[in-house]
Amino acid sequence: MTAALPPLNLNLTSGSPPGFLQAVWYLGQSAVAYRRGHLVDLRRRLAFAVYSSSFSVTEPDARFLVLMAALEALIEPKQRPSEVVDHVDALIASTKASNLPDAEKASLVRSLNWLRVQSIGQAGRELASTLGEKVYDGRKPAAFFKRCYSTRSDLIHGNIPLPERQDVDRMAAILQRFVGDLLSGALATDLPPFEPEGPGRQAWEDAIAGLG
Repeated sequence: MTAALPPLNLNLTSGSPPGFLQAVWYLGQSAVAYRRGHLVDLRRRLAFAVYSSSFSVTEPDARFLVLMAALEALIEPKQRPSEVVDHVDALIASTKASNLPDAEKASLVRSLNWLRVQSIGQAGRELASTLGEKVYDGRKPAAFFKRCYSTRSDLIHGNIPLPERQDVDRMAAILQRFVGDLLSGALATDLPPFEPEGPGRQAWEDAIAGLG
């Protein structure tokens, strides 16, 4: 049985910013995916919930980071090739046999264990590549992810100079579409164009309510 679809509660009018209305259309795509059971695993449900929450965040840096959290919830790092894992295991064995203090050895071994799987950056670029030939901010999906992940690191770690507010705001708008595409997948053409009022709004809501 498909999980209940969270209410959208969109209080929009014809005066709402066009970019936001487009973003709502992507939220609708993801809602259809959720309704149809395409978001059955916990990871994708979490990503959908975080993505939905980004629509109530107005501060650019915060909205960008919420969207990156939704994106990272979708990323599942894979195990590296066996020869890489073997090399990491050798490093772990060497560390354990060293004369380093126990606390240092334990810390190094914990860090080395993570090297058995892909980094978030590597796995994220691989996930982004599933979007094929789509273009975001003039970049292929993997390149756009790389740009966003770099910006995310700058904001989280306070790297100086910090990204310009207007640049983050623009990237967040594009990132909203990017994450929406990943969540909705092949359902990207299943909804009519979104309109904030009138018959277009009703047709959009009916399309979501009628797909299960």
